[in-house]
This record gives sequence, C-alpha cells and structure tokens, in this order.
Amino acid sequence: MLKAVDEVGSLSLVSKSQTKGIKGKLSEFSEIFDDIVEDIIPKKSQLQSAKIRAGETRFEIFSVKEDILFFQKDHDEYILPTLKLVHRYPDLLPKMQIDKGGIKFILQGSNVMCPGLTSAGGKIDEKAEVGHPVAIYAEGKQHAMGIGILIMSPEDIKNVNQGHCIQTYHVIGDGLWNFNDLSKGKK
Repeated sequence: MLKAVDEVGSLSLVSKSQTKGIKGKLSEFSEIFDDIVEDIIPKKSQLQSAKIRAGETRFEIFSVKEDILFFQKDHDEYILPTLKLVHRYPDLLPKMQIDKGGIKFILQGSNVMCPGLTSAGGKIDEKAEVGHPVAIYAEGKQHAMGIGILIMSPEDIKNVNQGHCIQTYHVIGDGLWNFNDLSKGKK
C-alpha cells in the first residue's frame, strides 16, 4: 500500500508509443476500457508521468493535466487505475466485496483474506482473473475502498477459503488518495 508521499520527481510527458502501451495493458483487464479510453485520455491531451517516493517504495503516477489516473509500483508489471478513476467508472474493474468485519483492516493496508469474501457479506466476481486488478468493495458501501491484484482464482477462494486472495495496492485514505499536488513535480 502507498503510504504518505515523501518525494515527488519532475513531471515528464509520456511518448505516444508509451501511451499506446499503457492503454494496451489497461485494456487487457478491463472489458469497458476500450469504450471509455477517449473520455479518460482525450486525443488532444498529453499523458504525463512523475516518479514519487512513499517510504522506501517508489511509484510512477500517470496523469492528464492535474488528474492522476493510473499508478505503477516501481519495476512492477501492473499499471493500475486510481480509486478516484474507479469511482468515476465503477465497472472499470471486476468487483470483489468483503464483509463488514474486514473494512478496518483493508483501510489499514492489509491484504484481503478469503474468508472476508466467502462470508455472508462477501461477494466474488467469477470473471476476475488471477494476476489482474480488481476493485475492493465493502458490504453496505456504494464505492470501491481499494484496488488490488487477485492472487487466487475465484474457484480457489471458495474451495480453499483461507489465506490471502487479493494483494492490496491502494485504499481510501492512503498516500495516493490524499496526494493531489502535482505542482511539486512541475519543471
């Protein structure tokens, strides 16, 4: 999970070929991404990136103007949408719902455990694939509370029903959620 942002590097423009690659990666795990990509990254706008440091972990954030859209943990293959983007486009990622008992743990940065999804308040999206990002929802809540990577198949979550099943990357209230001053990274 991304703790408080300690350092922001300078903003740089993302090349057209890099932008195309990012769009390609994102369309791999979102059924609706191709339909909304022009709303998210309009043709006339330029995607920008900045390196940030949170504790010992480095991230790269991608934005259009001042709107942070995606992030990538340093040297990680995943480019993930921010929660704010998922709130604008709730169907962007498969939805996994935890029960009420897991809310405080997830908001503190814990990974999602199988029993939180298989209990009475939990729900599992059967279309979700291992290694792909998912939106983490909570029982009784309207909006996603986190973004993570599914590390166990929906079938295994039900059958094994123990251990971690989603690695949490970003939650409401973390450093990325609270970070909104890209001007620190302007040249």
